[in-house]
Amino acid sequence: MDYMEPLDTRGENKNRNTWKLGKIVRLITGRDGVVRGAELQTGNGRLERLLQLIYPLELHCDQEAVERETPPLNAQAKEFRPKRKAAENAAAKINKVLAEEEETVID
Repeated sequence: MDYMEPLDTRGENKNRNTWKLGKIVRLITGRDGVVRGAELQTGNGRLERLLQLIYPLELHCDQEAVERETPPLNAQAKEFRPKRKAAENAAAKINKVLAEEEETVID
């Protein structure tokens, strides 16, 4: 997690819309040297939260990585999901009705 990455901090309320947004300013370590929390800069000032209560926002998009991971599309590939039998039957009935209407108009 980057220090300047925007974060969501869980509060007393379970509603995510009310959680405070902030950025990590400083990590807080315990006596054993393990990071236990962080000091966050929010819009209203600074606050301290446990690491378990800090969630990264899902905003980050590395376009270069997306392009590398995405294989090129094959235009000749078969249809991924074949039409349902009901859809095929409906299309056939519609085509039949249209053909009958065209015959009556021509006659």
